[in-house]
Amino acid sequence: MKRMLGLMAAMTMAVAACGAPNADQDAAGVLTESVGVTGHWTIDIVDPDGTIDRTIEFDNAFVGASTLGAVLAGDVQVAGWQVSVFGTPDLCASGNGGCFLDAMASWDSTANELVVTAAGPVDADGTIEEVNGLVIRNPGGNGAFSAHDLVAGGQTAAIAAGQTVQIEIRYAFG
Repeated sequence: MKRMLGLMAAMTMAVAACGAPNADQDAAGVLTESVGVTGHWTIDIVDPDGTIDRTIEFDNAFVGASTLGAVLAGDVQVAGWQVSVFGTPDLCASGNGGCFLDAMASWDSTANELVVTAAGPVDADGTIEEVNGLVIRNPGGNGAFSAHDLVAGGQTAAIAAGQTVQIEIRYAFG
């Protein structure tokens, strides 16, 4: 719990530091400038012997404005983080369309970035087509924080049963 509070404090400070100085107000006194949040993703496909078969890297835009706003307003609490991996066929035995990997979050004070990491095996041969960074909200279930369609980006990744997907997302606020 202390770690989660620390992460939320760090996110709040990052947003405050990045967005407040240049913010303008409209006629109603509402702030009109937003804070930019980007995610840099590194996806490693790892063989059973621990060697990295291939790495995919990309940047994507933030999609979790309502989630971040609710957290910063105190309407919901961050109960944890997940990363979802979708592909064809269904890559995990869960039968719910994707692999939902519990993730760890930490604050990189040198880079001023929120770092989310997750890893897990896949159960079937297939192709990774979509990945999502998710905030587990309390109350409210999962809220998307970032998402990337690998098909649209031409970056799909073949993966075999028994291989592990390792994901690192570095969120920068600015």
